Amino acid sequence: MAPFKSAAIVRVDTWHGGTTVPIRPVPARNSATGSHFFASVSVDVATGSVWFVPFEAGLLVRVNESNNLVDTFSDWPDEVNADPCFYGSAIDRRGVLWLVPYNAAAIVSVTIRGADVGRMRAHALPSLSKSSSLFIGCGYDRHRDVLWLIAHTSPSLVKVDTVSGLAEIAPTQWPAELGSGFPLQIYKFCEGCVTPGGQSLWMVPYSSKLPVRLDFETEA
Repeated sequence: MAPFKSAAIVRVDTWHGGTTVPIRPVPARNSATGSHFFASVSVDVATGSVWFVPFEAGLLVRVNESNNLVDTFSDWPDEVNADPCFYGSAIDRRGVLWLVPYNAAAIVSVTIRGADVGRMRAHALPSLSKSSSLFIGCGYDRHRDVLWLIAHTSPSLVKVDTVSGLAEIAPTQWPAELGSGFPLQIYKFCEGCVTPGGQSLWMVPYSSKLPVRLDFETEA
């Protein structure tokens, strides 16, 4: 479980009666970081590693599922080093971890397999009218290698080509039922999930009146 305000990372053994195992105190980069540590995780099934994505922790953390060993990574690109605050992540088909910017000034991709584990690259966001609390979660279209960033305060969705790293504002039109002022509405959604067949993304409403479904093929 990702410790948002908890003092420790906790693993729940669901195969043996739900036994909880505290792994270690939450690592923090320095005393200047905030008290909201991590808000999301991604599991790399190829290596058995669990990656904890920093909200205010300042560190990207890897926990080895087999032995609970913990590694930390903090060599952030200059573009995000001042505030490496993310909310959500996804692992693409090539074994690259993508971090969704919440307050961070750019998207960050991280190599999580091979000799360059922990290597980070920044990818510029398109021009947006907001600069904080931008996105909250994502959906990865594995058929087209596209990552969709879910709008929180951002007026629009952003799609990222995970091969080139290019990010652009999606041309998707919000449903008319949400109202003409919806693009400027804050805290639109709180997360999302990709359907089992990998064909669409459902976005969970926060201040939005309705859940919204995005079809990956038609982008509508």
